[in-house]
Amino acid sequence: MAGNGLRDTGDHIAVHVVASAARKVEKTAVGVVEKKTAQAAAEAAEKAAAAAEKAAPRPFKWAGRRLAGAAEKHAAAEAAVNEAPREVQKQVGALRALDAAKAETAAAQKELQAAERALQAEYDLLGCPADATDEAARNAYRMAAKKYHPDVLRSGGMPEAEVRKASAMMAKVNEAWEKIRKARGI
Repeated sequence: MAGNGLRDTGDHIAVHVVASAARKVEKTAVGVVEKKTAQAAAEAAEKAAAAAEKAAPRPFKWAGRRLAGAAEKHAAAEAAVNEAPREVQKQVGALRALDAAKAETAAAQKELQAAERALQAEYDLLGCPADATDEAARNAYRMAAKKYHPDVLRSGGMPEAEVRKASAMMAKVNEAWEKIRKARGI
């Protein structure tokens, strides 16, 4: 009996056979795992374990079975590890889409606010509040039209230079009224 606990040379050979079979199982399992197919890794581990069991003497068959079980667990863990990044990528993609939607919403809100400010300027030009009724807005337009209409001003004896300024202002009043009408759907 040797100092390492093995009875004879036959035990040494059996250990080497089992170790060799274990290396084959590991290489096969790693190769299959690299292909990212857990099922193929489990099948390869079973085949290698069966080969090791046939080659090993009776007392060492349990080691082959244990090794096959470990290889299956390794393959399953590897498959789980490989699947985790895909889930993370899906979540990151969803977060990016959410961020893009938020940015789009913010841009749309800015455009809406700019349009509201521009429309407020049109109401200010007519001299009525933005929350005025349709009838009040129409009356404000009519009052501004009377105030700046070139024919009314000419008949009142206004100098031609002032009539030209009023004409330009009347064009702005008409433009403002058109924008307000479109916005209100009048």
